Amino acid sequence: VSSRPLMVITAIWSACLALQMTLVALWGVSWLTQGCGLPVHLARRCMSIVGIGVMMGAQFGGWIGTRFRGSRNALLSVCGGVSLSLLGLLAATSRYPQPLLLSLLSLVLGISLGACNVTCSSNLNETVDREVIGSAVGAVNTVIFLSVMLCQSVSGIVLGFFKGGSPGSYSLPGYLTVFSLVLLVFAFSVLPLLRIRSFEEMGLPARQKEYFDMEPIMDVEVDFEAMMAERERIDNALLGSGLAGPLILGPYPRLTS
Repeated sequence: VSSRPLMVITAIWSACLALQMTLVALWGVSWLTQGCGLPVHLARRCMSIVGIGVMMGAQFGGWIGTRFRGSRNALLSVCGGVSLSLLGLLAATSRYPQPLLLSLLSLVLGISLGACNVTCSSNLNETVDREVIGSAVGAVNTVIFLSVMLCQSVSGIVLGFFKGGSPGSYSLPGYLTVFSLVLLVFAFSVLPLLRIRSFEEMGLPARQKEYFDMEPIMDVEVDFEAMMAERERIDNALLGSGLAGPLILGPYPRLTS
């Protein structure tokens, strides 16, 4: 297994899920209510739309994984979608926090996140040898869970420096700082992707090994067919010479008709 593509996939996947969990499961509603002044029900609706977008993006990511198997550019495109939609959400909350615009950006961000998750999973399957795919998935998931925990902890520490007007609340600059840092981390995780040509090429040696491992079996099948053809030729010769015996009556009854 080549370590570079595996590390790139792990970094991108970790940053993607850290962003998703930190936004949807932790600070998203507070960001829109405390920082932008949106009513609670509208803020919750925006975060629910992100979740709906993630489900839609998962289907889109499955199509990408099938249509553009092992493509670096496909993963790069969905990562660009994540970055641009989060950047748009940051700009909208600071300049124009209108519910319709925030809902639209939340949907695009959710679709991009869902597509990124599934595309990373598809490329991981292309990169890792079949013999160690279970161990690789377990190790990657461990790193992802640790990244989510670290991101949520650090984001809370950063927000602690931006107290709001009431106890337990935080100001808009604090939320903008947190998610700008998350965006920066995500962008840095994507940069090594530019040095990879294709995940399918990285996984090619493993598939070549599987093919060559099958060659002895293929040779056995060819030899068996050749042996049976030779056996039938001999039996036909025996039948033509009048020396047909139990051999013809047994294995090849069709020759006696």
